[in-house]
Formats: sequence, structure tokens, C-alpha cells
Amino acid sequence: MSLERKLRVRLNRLFSDRESAALVKFGAVTLFITNIFFVQNLIAVQAVIPTDSDLNDFFLSKWKIEIEPGDNVELYRAVYYWYGTSHKDFGKDEDGIDCSHLASKLIERVYHRQIAGSSKRLSETLKSVEGSDLREGDLVFFDIYEKGINHVGVYLKDRKFVHASVVRGVTVNSLDEAYYKKRFVMATRP
Repeated sequence: MSLERKLRVRLNRLFSDRESAALVKFGAVTLFITNIFFVQNLIAVQAVIPTDSDLNDFFLSKWKIEIEPGDNVELYRAVYYWYGTSHKDFGKDEDGIDCSHLASKLIERVYHRQIAGSSKRLSETLKSVEGSDLREGDLVFFDIYEKGINHVGVYLKDRKFVHASVVRGVTVNSLDEAYYKKRFVMATRP
């Protein structure tokens, strides 16, 4: 596990999801802490919070996604945090995560909304939206195994979405890639 990944895990263990989101939201941690344990971990927290410029460079270089004014920077911070985490069936944390738990964690952290269930259940319980009307944070659903909806991702922008791939772990792909275009079923808005 890389040093950066270890620091991210430590951040998640030290603070609740809501506190972590608040720390990331304000970019710099300005807590007065007397216990040396917390001071050491505070330094670790600051080391893993990328600047807006670093985030933009990361998404531009990897996926040609430019983060612009009006985009939800916190969504991109959360994707950056989870990027590279391996896929694990029924996984819920940095040691491995599945697609529906990733979607749930991103929606909770960024939009402070609780969603839960399998990709199929999420597709049945949330409001459907047209593929031409996708917005950041919408859920996109796929039929990967030709047995009905069995995969979900979170829409970013420019036809790109983040998901937990069985092969590559948490990554970003395009809805226009032949593989996903063929398997796309629907989208919902949490």
C-alpha cells in the first residue's frame, strides 16, 4: 500500500465521513489540538488534501476532464480519494469496494444523502433521468453480465463516470466507450 493510500486510510479512520468531508471542503485544517497523536495525524491529513489546481491537473492528465467554476469540486476530491482502490465484492472500504458501495459513499460524502442497496435496487428506487440530461452526481446503470442491471457508476461530466471496475478497481470511463455504450441501461438522480 502506497504512503498516500495509507494516509487516506488514516484520515478515514480518524474522522467520520461527515468530518472528513468537512476537512476536505475547507481545504486546510485549522483545528487546535493539544494531543500529540492528533497533531501527527493532522499533518498526515494535510498531506493528502490536494489543491484545486492539483485536482484539475490530475483529472486533465488522466481523463481529459477539466474542473471548471460551477463544477462540484468535492465530487472530484472524493473520486481522487477513492481512485485506485481495488474492487471487492461486498467491499465497503479502502481495502476493497464494490460499485454500489462506492456510489453510496460518494453520494453521502458529497451530497449528504443516504442511498443504499444493490445496483438493481438503486435503479428501482431512485428517480429516472434521460441519458441526455445527465448531471454531476447522477447514477448510471449497466447490464454487464446480460442478466439485468448489475453495475452502477456516478456521473461526472463530459460523458465520464466513476465506478468500481472488477478489473481496474475505482476508475473513470466514458459512456461513449463501446463496452459501456452497449451495456448502458439507464440513469437516476439521487
